[in-house]
Amino acid sequence: MTDETQIILAFLFKRSGKTRVKESELYLPLSLELGWFTASQANQFVQHAFQQGFLKKEEGFVHPTFDINTIDIPTGFKPTRTSFQIQTKEEPREITSHSTTLEKILQHIQKQKNIAKEQLEKELEQIATEKGVLPEVAALILTKKYDIDSSNLYDEVEQLLFKENTE
Repeated sequence: MTDETQIILAFLFKRSGKTRVKESELYLPLSLELGWFTASQANQFVQHAFQQGFLKKEEGFVHPTFDINTIDIPTGFKPTRTSFQIQTKEEPREITSHSTTLEKILQHIQKQKNIAKEQLEKELEQIATEKGVLPEVAALILTKKYDIDSSNLYDEVEQLLFKENTE
């Protein structure tokens, strides 16, 4: 039986027409283009796929560890989100070194302005789509909107952007 994670990945790779992509080329379509997940959930999905061994990263690119051509994608396919755990009602967690840059920025806004994570994610996706920027950049734009000092996160986002552009 094919795992739903494999179907989602096969769909994304077949849709892109590529055998290897940058990691952002997986989570951006899931959240911004297809609207299947929020940015945070898409990120969780990609991490889940790595943990399950369905994805591998080499030379800055991500590729599936299985033959996507053997996966049948049902007509009108839309994921059920049951193949991996999505935290839908999460309390702001303590920021750790394992938190992603995006999570750090969103938590920083939540802590400063007490705004629901769902609202922030909706605004984040709108900004990212309208301006054509990465979610982390959109999150920094949100900090400006809410007049929050996020200068301590600029270097981290810059390193992320530099890493994305060199992979």
